[in-house]
Formats: sequence, C-alpha cells, structure tokens
Amino acid sequence: MSGGSKKEVEVLPKVTREDNRKRIVDLDVLGENLKCKECQSILFLTNTIEEKCIGLYSILTIKRDSCQGTTKVEMSSKDENGKSEVTASIVLGAVHAGVGNTNLNKLLACANLPSISNYLYKQYEKMIGTAIETEARTSCLQAAIEEKQLVIENIEKLRNQL
Repeated sequence: MSGGSKKEVEVLPKVTREDNRKRIVDLDVLGENLKCKECQSILFLTNTIEEKCIGLYSILTIKRDSCQGTTKVEMSSKDENGKSEVTASIVLGAVHAGVGNTNLNKLLACANLPSISNYLYKQYEKMIGTAIETEARTSCLQAAIEEKQLVIENIEKLRNQL
C-alpha cells in the first residue's frame, strides 16, 4: 500500500462488547489458528487486544496466557495471491448484481459488517474483471468452435435449405 491517503486497513482497539459489529468467519480457519504457534496452547477470543480489518478479512492479535506473548489469528482464508477469499466473493457478488462500492457498503452497514474502502474495492474489482474477461473470451471461443463443428456436420442440410 503506497501513500497515506488510501484507507485499506482499519485497526480497531481491543474488541469490546460495545463493539457489536459482526464478522464473517471461516470456522475451520479460525479453529486451526486459535492455537499458540510456540507452545500449542489454546487461545481465547476474550484475550483479544487488537483487530485489523482489511475489507471483510480480519486478523486478531490475541494475548497468550501460557507463554505471555501475542499471536496473530486470521479469521478467514486467503488465496494463493494473498487476497481475502471472503472479500473477493463479496465483490464478485456486487459486480454480478451490478452494484458499486457505495451500495455494497450500505448493504454491509445494514448487516452490521465492516465496510470495504473504495481503494480495496477497486483492487478486487480489477482482479475479478480480468478473470471475467478471460472466462468470457474462452467461452466465446468455445462457442465459435462448436458452431463451426455444427456447420461442418450439417453442411448438406444447409445447402438443401438454401
């Protein structure tokens, strides 16, 4: 992230009961990550001292009881490029539904979920747009090949009709 004007990461202080924003959590990922990497003891969400939100992806910093350090705990998964799968899925849904970042954030606010910055939305929209264009080209090429094959198979019928 370059420049200070682009808000991508929202750092929240210790999560309290007054902070009732919801989160999208992959239970398998969270379950695997709620262990100390050093001593393998179980971590408790009540010991959370900080949360970083990057779109709908959250990382908790949890204080360990056993060895007195802290552990970063991811609440959902990332793809091979380090992009949040949940944020990518939500932006894909927004693009598919024809809504932009402003309307998506209104929907997220109604669900009491963290918002997605315009900068982050545009990053994911560009990534998704490229994938959609690639798939569309492949699909059109496949359709052209199928149409050509059908013409070749039915050339005699076509000649007789003309």
